[in-house]
Amino acid sequence: MSELAKIISFTSLGEQGLTPIPRGLENEGVCLQGLMEHYPIDGSKRVIKLNRTQYEFIASDNHEKNIQGTSRNFKTLEDQRGQKLVLKLKKFRTKDSTGYRNFYQVSSDTDFRLNGQWVSKATVRMGDVIDFAFNRFVFKKTEPVHDENLLPISYKLIQSNLPILIEGETGTGKTTLAKKIHEQSMQNGRFVHLNLASFSSTLIESELFGHIKGAFTGAVRDKSGAFVEANLGTLFLDEIDSLPLALQTKLLLFLDDGCVRPVGSMHSKKVSTRIIAASGSSLKAKVQSGQMRADFYHRLASGACMNIASLREQPEKIEKIIKEFCNEYQRAYCSNMVKAYSRLPWPGNIRQLRGQLYKKHLETPTGVLKWDEVDKELSLGDSKMTQLMRHDQPLLSLRELKKLYSLNVLAQCHYHYASAAKILKVSVNTLKKIDQAARIDEI
Repeated sequence: MSELAKIISFTSLGEQGLTPIPRGLENEGVCLQGLMEHYPIDGSKRVIKLNRTQYEFIASDNHEKNIQGTSRNFKTLEDQRGQKLVLKLKKFRTKDSTGYRNFYQVSSDTDFRLNGQWVSKATVRMGDVIDFAFNRFVFKKTEPVHDENLLPISYKLIQSNLPILIEGETGTGKTTLAKKIHEQSMQNGRFVHLNLASFSSTLIESELFGHIKGAFTGAVRDKSGAFVEANLGTLFLDEIDSLPLALQTKLLLFLDDGCVRPVGSMHSKKVSTRIIAASGSSLKAKVQSGQMRADFYHRLASGACMNIASLREQPEKIEKIIKEFCNEYQRAYCSNMVKAYSRLPWPGNIRQLRGQLYKKHLETPTGVLKWDEVDKELSLGDSKMTQLMRHDQPLLSLRELKKLYSLNVLAQCHYHYASAAKILKVSVNTLKKIDQAARIDEI
């Protein structure tokens, strides 16, 4: 049997310089969350998520089922000599430099059908159908399933370009939530994450708005800035509370007109960038203390303002996080560990909990994850007794001290009531009553 001699290549429209958008596609683009359905001649439909910049499809009548990275083989009935089928996806810049859109340009050394018409080269969009070598490829847009329990804002708001503010303690998942909102918005542009606290006040403006060559000492070349990089996408501004007052004014102007002016430039450019901001502290308190402009805060929270609760406030989430981690790493876990973890304050929230689980996973690569020596410092360092025994805390009554000591011993015994009761020289029922009363007090 001979090899099929055909190539289809989905290549980029060059990133060098400015390239015009193909006619008729000015308002369209292929999202990285798009799908390509492959209907082969030798089996059932296959779905390929278009999340890579290059794919290679090898058509052959001597078919070997093989998937290596971006390469995939498929079968054809044609008996001709040929080469490979190559698919590439890259961004290209529009002629007016307003931003990026992603397109596939399809070409072949022999004609193929695009929506029933014979062509040798074309730019595809969502909904297009390619018939090639007795195989069919259909480009589709992923329709996300919106669950308001996971994303507590409406789907219409997610699809809009309104700014969103997320408040919550460190480690509660603000970045993860922002990424989910971006993915469900199905925007063509990138998700750009900028932590404002990691830059000095003199550099933040350049990082956000860009600069031109020679604008200041060290500006040896033009810099586009985060707003332009995230055009047609989402700019996630973490630690927004660290933004200086002067830049709050400039960012407020952007939220009003969508225009950015690089440092040192006399000209502005309009971009379509969605802003999601996050803060580890209450921005209302910042407004009251004069550290944040009131009009800037109200404009920033005009779309949606969400507050992510800490693990202390929702201990029921702890088992869910443990279960997700164990499914990810194919581990089992003990219910006693869940009970013990549910009683800890977790100041680092989800990030700290997952970090602790990963440390346990490395320390004990086999068997069931359970409360062990790896967790000892958690119960010692974060227990209520340790916190209340500090010199800056009020003195306790003997009754309260006995209760806290009993709970601390119970934690040291991995919440095994019989062992803790033996050390304390009390009955198991007495210890259970103390534990139950403490849990009611927490609520």
